[in-house]
Amino acid sequence: MTIKLNDTIPNSSITDPDLIADEKLSLKVAAWLRHCENSLDFLFRDDTPHLGVVEALQGPPSLKICDTISGLDEPHFMKKVEKMEDVDSGENVAAEDCLKGRNMLVVLANGDEASGRWVKGRREGAGCHIGPRLEKIGVHMIAGQYEDGVLTGLGKVIMKDDTVRQGTFQHGYLHGPVSGGGGHGDSGLSWIGHYRAGLPHGTCWVSMLGGGWLVGRVDDTGAFTGADIAFLYPDLSTALVGEWRDGQLVAGRSSRLTRLQEVHGVLVPSFTIPDNSTTNHYERWISTDSCMLCPPHRQDPYESTLVRVAMSEVEGGGEGLYARKNIPAGTLIAFYNGIRMTKEQRTPWSDTGYAIFVEWAERGRRTGDHMDLPPEFHASENYTSTLAHKLNHSFIANCEWSNAEHPCYGLIPSVSTCLDVLEGEELTINYGLDMERAPQWYMDCWDLHSRIVN
Repeated sequence: MTIKLNDTIPNSSITDPDLIADEKLSLKVAAWLRHCENSLDFLFRDDTPHLGVVEALQGPPSLKICDTISGLDEPHFMKKVEKMEDVDSGENVAAEDCLKGRNMLVVLANGDEASGRWVKGRREGAGCHIGPRLEKIGVHMIAGQYEDGVLTGLGKVIMKDDTVRQGTFQHGYLHGPVSGGGGHGDSGLSWIGHYRAGLPHGTCWVSMLGGGWLVGRVDDTGAFTGADIAFLYPDLSTALVGEWRDGQLVAGRSSRLTRLQEVHGVLVPSFTIPDNSTTNHYERWISTDSCMLCPPHRQDPYESTLVRVAMSEVEGGGEGLYARKNIPAGTLIAFYNGIRMTKEQRTPWSDTGYAIFVEWAERGRRTGDHMDLPPEFHASENYTSTLAHKLNHSFIANCEWSNAEHPCYGLIPSVSTCLDVLEGEELTINYGLDMERAPQWYMDCWDLHSRIVN
């Protein structure tokens, strides 16, 4: 069975029949993403349709990325103005003086703020716009160049998650190719796709914490809602494809990338489901503070290609985790799931040895929400849906803690390699326990490590 993320726009295939192998297709995706990150070619495509005024006014205005603030020379607009402030002097500007050329901040009664150089009541040159309506759709600020009061040409959209999207504005509406960067602690590509009259349109890509991508054709409101949307794992080959609602998984199946097409500069992937059995079914299983909702042996399709459980070579380590193949440094290899508790809640068990902060690796944060694995799920015979808890401790580890946004489990701790790992090599991680509260085995391990190092 093949699932195609369809686009109704005519497209041209870029798939070479001789390069259909998973790895070669994933390399094509990686190369395209790198090119979009390092080049502005996508933003300056010459096939962007012109936006008519009638089309701009269609659709839900509250969801659109646009600046429709008009000029101070229009009486109906002046009725909405609550305050005008001269940016240079900090003084309020009287209505009779507002048409004089000056740098001004204009505040409307609805909370919108428009700033820039106002000439004869209209902005000219660099300016920006903020307000409650934009905040509701995840936008902190729109900035760009104004011509006769209209945001026109290349501009920037600063999102509330600290990412920045660049694109072209027509009639004050974001319209055409758009790329985004930043967020997740780096400056890499975070969004790629098209906007039409202020709304995402067609097939769009948005990066997820941990290296995955949500990709698919958005609905009429610009949301990732529909039946043919995919979460593409960091290997850019394995995916969960199926029904999503507003960016969250409803029901999906493990799939493989098998074809790529290009639509107006955007890659449109197709996926094949290798196993259509009832066990190949995934949902959004966010744990509660007392229950893990996922089937205990519904293995993650990406994690299972990289690691396996076997008896550890660490003395007294019980089961451990091993690499199924050679894995380069910087690769996300495993996820941690458990019951989920707030900062105020305590784990139901005295000391499982599996407790972990949700944002263990995020900017060094080790407070707040935390997780623990119920004792009955410690052994692999009872639980294999995620496997990060199987890594044994080492003060000279080849892995480190990180975080990922998982389609089934939400924001969870994850594990990434910090060194190149060979096939069959055991994976280890520094537990980073507090020495004042650490168990005796951990203290003994530290003593041994200290003697070896010194």
